[in-house]
Amino acid sequence: MTGRLVIDEAYAQYAGVDEIERVKDGAIVLRTFSKAFGLAGARVGYAIASREITEMINSRQAPLSVSSLSAALALSAITSPLDVTAQVAERERMARELHLLGLTPLASFTNFLFIPMENPQDLVDRMLPYGVMLRSYARGLRISIRDEIDDDILIGALRAELLGEPLESAPLRYRRATAETLLNVRLRVPGEGRVYVNTGEGFYDHMLTQLAFHGGMDLRLEGVGDLETGDHHTVEDMMRAFGEALDQALGDRKGLTRYGESRVPMDEAIAHAVVDLSGRAKATLDINPDPGMAAHAFESLAQTARITLHVTASGENAHHVAEAAFKAVGRAMNQALVRDGSLVRSTKGSL
Repeated sequence: MTGRLVIDEAYAQYAGVDEIERVKDGAIVLRTFSKAFGLAGARVGYAIASREITEMINSRQAPLSVSSLSAALALSAITSPLDVTAQVAERERMARELHLLGLTPLASFTNFLFIPMENPQDLVDRMLPYGVMLRSYARGLRISIRDEIDDDILIGALRAELLGEPLESAPLRYRRATAETLLNVRLRVPGEGRVYVNTGEGFYDHMLTQLAFHGGMDLRLEGVGDLETGDHHTVEDMMRAFGEALDQALGDRKGLTRYGESRVPMDEAIAHAVVDLSGRAKATLDINPDPGMAAHAFESLAQTARITLHVTASGENAHHVAEAAFKAVGRAMNQALVRDGSLVRSTKGSL
């Protein structure tokens, strides 16, 4: 019986190398959906081999070894181009940040970093009061790479514990779930303009990204909606989810400048926005031409964030008009969100 070379490439995408060429020489390459595809719960993977070997494997495969749900998830995942570039870049950024803290992660070709150290459990225990959970091994600490917002929570906690630096506030987490949409939000106000929005509604994902970036916020908003019925429910609910999270993040609005104004051009289009973090929901809008949902998006934001919003935007290209408007609202909010003391900017004493 001839032996076969089996190569486990669970982390091939993160390493940037593979051994697919060896398949023609009789090797079997194994891949998993648990790592780069993020389907660890599906417990499914695949093999790449010659036709002869594949037929032999299939003839000996246990019946019903993969559930129909896992198979459907895997087939759906593999039809989409896989790109781990952002996670690899985040891994390298995290390695640099950890080095600045005096820690020495090993070079990694995976989706985690390993830091050799004596008694890693001690650091694990010290992180728990910060709401940060790490995994310790006998000779070191493993840190899984997430996204920039979550990773910065860890770095902030490590800075506070190891260097005694002030702890930055954690982003607010919010979820909006309806029969039509499911949206998860992480929001820090003010932030550094780190924004990622993905609901499947590409145009308005881009619009909200512009608003949050120019508003100086850290925002990660992800979810799904019934796009097969059109964009209405998804756009409305993404703006309502963002507005509800913003309302919570502002709290009693004490110390905020409250008012902001901005004019933004985009090619032939021009937009003017005035914002009042008044606690009163009111939107006065004139967007011409409207690409379809821009005015309704702003109405949804004003209602849920409890702000007064005036927007005028005009031009020839509806995309340019909307983008100028979202940028103008963001820049006006950036001004309104500046903290200039401890007072509530109202003679009533509250907003």
